[in-house]
Amino acid sequence: SDCQSLAFCPNFQGCYLKDKRFTGNEPTRDFYDCKTYYKRSCDGETPTPTPSPTPVPTPNPGVPSSLKIMTYNTVYTGYPCCGGNTVPQFGAKIREVGPAVTGTQECQDGNLLASAAGYQLVPDT
Repeated sequence: SDCQSLAFCPNFQGCYLKDKRFTGNEPTRDFYDCKTYYKRSCDGETPTPTPSPTPVPTPNPGVPSSLKIMTYNTVYTGYPCCGGNTVPQFGAKIREVGPAVTGTQECQDGNLLASAAGYQLVPDT
């Protein structure tokens, strides 16, 4: 499904993609330090669905026309700090998928995972 919103929760070290649509008029509640972000049009009006089919632009030769993104729940118990060490397997899976960007959940050691995957950690994320 399309990503319509996301919840960013620094306390849980996570960012969760959602398919729920919001208008900004919904009741709110506090939940730790989580913040929800949602799509809206530039003029502030509620977005309307894009009519189908949307024309697909012709890609330029030699320019990638897609971007592979991976989200991966690595399970906190898979890290040496938490009783396990399946980080090499996590890294192997990321290499196998070969995404341009990987977002993780329950990652207890970003540097260790980045090293195992052959990727570079983006600090403070």
